[in-house]
Amino acid sequence: MWCVMGERDNGDMWCKKEQAITIRTREREVRAMRKIEREVKAMSKKREEREGNGEERRRDIGNEEGEIGERRQ
Repeated sequence: MWCVMGERDNGDMWCKKEQAITIRTREREVRAMRKIEREVKAMSKKREEREGNGEERRRDIGNEEGEIGERRQ
């Protein structure tokens, strides 16, 4: 494991392992979030292809309701 090295004013060396771990953890979180975003985008694209355009879908629902209204009369 690597660490961030530094030198104090009095000449002592220090090492921040936590910072290195935090950077790696953050990179992992960002990769996971991007993966989830890609999956969500792909799922919504598949849903749009399956259901058709949203406007067409609304018109279909409107037509179904209109047909029901005509049948009742």
